[in-house]
Amino acid sequence: MPGRVTLTAAALSEAGVETWEVKPVDLAHLLVLNGNIGHDENRLLQMASSVRGRVVGIPVDLGARVRKGDALLVLESVDLGKAREEFLRETSSLRVASRGYDRAQKLVEAKAISSGEFQAREGDYLSRKAAAQAAERALHLLGDSDEEIARLKSAAESDGVLPSADAPRLTLRAPFHGRVVDRKVTPGSLVE
Repeated sequence: MPGRVTLTAAALSEAGVETWEVKPVDLAHLLVLNGNIGHDENRLLQMASSVRGRVVGIPVDLGARVRKGDALLVLESVDLGKAREEFLRETSSLRVASRGYDRAQKLVEAKAISSGEFQAREGDYLSRKAAAQAAERALHLLGDSDEEIARLKSAAESDGVLPSADAPRLTLRAPFHGRVVDRKVTPGSLVE
């Protein structure tokens, strides 16, 4: 018979294999103890939004296994929309100031403008650059991904306007592989 191994009594003894007959036994020595079952706190993470908004989607069910990067929650946020608009405005202003600064460099070299005028344009350029960088940092702090910020930069470089159907949505993603063990929100919930 395939998959079956037969050992002699001597081989069983040498290998230290012992067998017992299965039968009911008295469990008088059984201990009854209280206990708790919980999650390993070192592997438990409570997700939170860094932006106020309304929950518009929860793509995973309670108990579902998730992989790193899977969407857990989708929020729609007016605050995020305002931050994105600010980023677009500052990036567009930086583009214009950069062109003015480049022109001013050529003009000052040709002695067509004064060094004071050049310094004014350089100051405007540096100010716009700092404002654009601050707006980008704000988007990172609110949870926007590098891909989303690159998409916004591309829009600012073209015409600076996002399509009107583009809702200010933020997707919270799983930071590691795991399982959804609790959920405190439902679609339509407002989060702070």
